[in-house]
Amino acid sequence: MLNVRCVLWDVRRGTWLLILRCSLPVLALVVPGCSDSIRKEVTGTVLLDDQPLAEGQIDLHPLPGTPGPSAGATIEDGMFRIDPDGGPLAGTFRVEITASRTTGKKIKADFSDEMLDVYVQYLPARYNDSSELEATVNETGATELKFELTSDVEPAL
Repeated sequence: MLNVRCVLWDVRRGTWLLILRCSLPVLALVVPGCSDSIRKEVTGTVLLDDQPLAEGQIDLHPLPGTPGPSAGATIEDGMFRIDPDGGPLAGTFRVEITASRTTGKKIKADFSDEMLDVYVQYLPARYNDSSELEATVNETGATELKFELTSDVEPAL
């Protein structure tokens, strides 16, 4: 009888040790100050030709050496906010900013007779598909970014 109790105790103790051992890394991700894996808040402004960008999208993609994930937000009246719940980790990011507007043309939808507006990306590719923009997200506190974009319109002579 004594041997059975010792075996049961060892099994139960082993189970608890296993649960504890597996839980500590998860707790380190949740408890502030226990890990560098805490998502950050990012806010900022986007100007196009010195005017607030009416609406668009901003996305941050981690560069090599920066842990993921990517993060993004909607731009409204030149301002954006990436909530810390879905924000990036601290590090350096490639930034993509997109904005589209209707062309005035319509096309027929593939699976219905509905006519859809045709949209065009009007920001230069150097800000989105071939982005040259980078940003650093701070290790502590919120990060505030400012992007001053210019269109590719040739000046009048």
